[in-house]
Amino acid sequence: MPRKSTDEIKADILDSAAALFAQLGFANTSLQQIADSVRYSKAGVLRYFPSKDALYQAAVVAALDDAVAFLARVESIPTGSDRDKVAVEMAVDLTFARPGISAFAYRMIWSDHAGSPAELEEAGMAILSAFSIDPIQPDEERLVRVMSAMAGLTMSALVAVRLDLKREWRNFIVNAALNSLGHGTSV
Repeated sequence: MPRKSTDEIKADILDSAAALFAQLGFANTSLQQIADSVRYSKAGVLRYFPSKDALYQAAVVAALDDAVAFLARVESIPTGSDRDKVAVEMAVDLTFARPGISAFAYRMIWSDHAGSPAELEEAGMAILSAFSIDPIQPDEERLVRVMSAMAGLTMSALVAVRLDLKREWRNFIVNAALNSLGHGTSV
């Protein structure tokens, strides 16, 4: 088995740290827990990230970067079922690829956390924009549908990752999210 590159190691550490931040919160997550989750020593983790705060900030930046890329991918597609389908498929694939970052973003964006970084609010706005939600005067039914679709999609995709059923569940998750959005389309 080939050795992992520095970027792959950093990505693994970051995703594991983000998952722990999502599960335990920042204050209750230790560097030792992060190191244990990736099977490195604390010194090994600190070689790539100088502190727990740096890991947290990197998770925030990763969540924002993912949300901005998410919006950029769909903003040229007209509002409607085609745009929703691309957005849903992208959200599932992103959660499969970066489950820790996705869990962290989900918890921080969709939950009421006083003191959450402004970047996470920006990430939430980008996701809503990807689904053509006007943040000033949202269509309430559409907003509820999008939030329901994203919540169900994220939780289902995270379970699929944990059970190693990504391939088997992908289309089911996409279809359930599209149904939540009011589209009866099958993948």
